Amino acid sequence: MKNNHSDVEVYFALESIRADYGGPVRSITSLMNCLSESGFKVQILQTNYRLRIDHQSYFPAHYTESLWYFIFKHFSKKKFNPIVVFNNQWTPSVQFLALFLILFKKKYFWYIRGSLKQDSLKKKIVWNISQKYLLRKAQFILVSSQPGKNSVLLDNEVPESKVIVVPNIVKLKFNESSRSFFKATKSSRMQEFIRIVYIGRIHRKKKVHEIIHNLDKKNLSRPVVLTVAGYCDDDLYLEELKESAKLKQIKLNLFVNITEEQKFNILYGSDVFISMSDRENFGIAIFEALWSGLCVIVNENIDFWPSSGMEAVFAVKPEKMTFALEKIVKLDENVDRNTRSNIFKSSWVEIQKESERKITNLFKENRKSLQQQ
Repeated sequence: MKNNHSDVEVYFALESIRADYGGPVRSITSLMNCLSESGFKVQILQTNYRLRIDHQSYFPAHYTESLWYFIFKHFSKKKFNPIVVFNNQWTPSVQFLALFLILFKKKYFWYIRGSLKQDSLKKKIVWNISQKYLLRKAQFILVSSQPGKNSVLLDNEVPESKVIVVPNIVKLKFNESSRSFFKATKSSRMQEFIRIVYIGRIHRKKKVHEIIHNLDKKNLSRPVVLTVAGYCDDDLYLEELKESAKLKQIKLNLFVNITEEQKFNILYGSDVFISMSDRENFGIAIFEALWSGLCVIVNENIDFWPSSGMEAVFAVKPEKMTFALEKIVKLDENVDRNTRSNIFKSSWVEIQKESERKITNLFKENRKSLQQQ
């Protein structure tokens, strides 16, 4: 699409561009596409001091711009009025770029996908030295839900007018092989086993082990099979999961570094998606599970999904997970999976439209003010 406002660009700042950087990159990609379709010129800005791109990442080198070239353009171009969107990251290069923008009175938005918790000494230091200050100086702070907005406003001295609630923009494409797999496996669902799935980052912080810990076979009407799939760089944690499942006599399937096609095949071959992570503020894997017609059980402390009012989402305390799972088993006997998928898709269309409208209007309003400078 031809851009009639080439003097105003939107930069999406990422600290690294890796193949396994799924959630943030996919959210950024969807947001970039939305703005591009509305006539904006968009660009990935890699904030590492040295341009580093995984050859399997979402973005080839020519879709990215380095931190130093961005600074060079600031001094060399007469009209250079960018809006930079940060992805709530904590590295020194992110702090440096944000301080640079403040110094030269450039606009930036702070896009909060992750947690604001300072759960390490490094984050506590960064938060008190600069991150809290940078958050307050942002033109706007984007969050995905009202609970996310509340957490930003809590003790951060940020004006409420600065915090904009925009549910994430996500678009999915399903291939025919996944659909065929679903048709082939549909007839055998929940006859012998309850097929539980977790897809995402396999990491202690995601509390995958809590799924195994809270599975109580005595209170389930059928035996369970648990599939855990995603990316993992901690072999010790994988072994811990295997050992825990063995001790509780739970059949565990582990798949690491799966493809997109494998992921959807796993979803379509499962019955219930479970995540006990308490650090999701959106959860794209949860979205994908709902899109494919699964019921979902989540930790009640996560942000977006418990407040969405969707009937297929059960937000519970971890110790109540088995109770919710048995409830879903009974519910699933009377509800067609395609019907549940279609209900979610139709409700999401309206959420998506509202998100796209809010985000494009927000950037258009700021584009006007930049053009007047």
